[in-house]
Amino acid sequence: MEQLVQAMVSPIVDHPDEVTVRTNQGRNGEDVFMLSVHAEDTGQVIGKHGRNIKAVRTILQAAASGTGARPRLDIEE
Repeated sequence: MEQLVQAMVSPIVDHPDEVTVRTNQGRNGEDVFMLSVHAEDTGQVIGKHGRNIKAVRTILQAAASGTGARPRLDIEE
């Protein structure tokens, strides 16, 4: 799942080498993916009205639907 998030985010940022994803365990048994990007790329990841990050989250949830996992994606600042 981490590789999936990284593969979706890397092409839309100006500094793809600084894209990192790490996983933590959430309170409700969910997998929390922490996305870290270069400070200048945060706006590109979020997109206009949050469209880009919503799309990434939707694809992440669709990929996890067969496994029973509950992913959550957060952006670190």
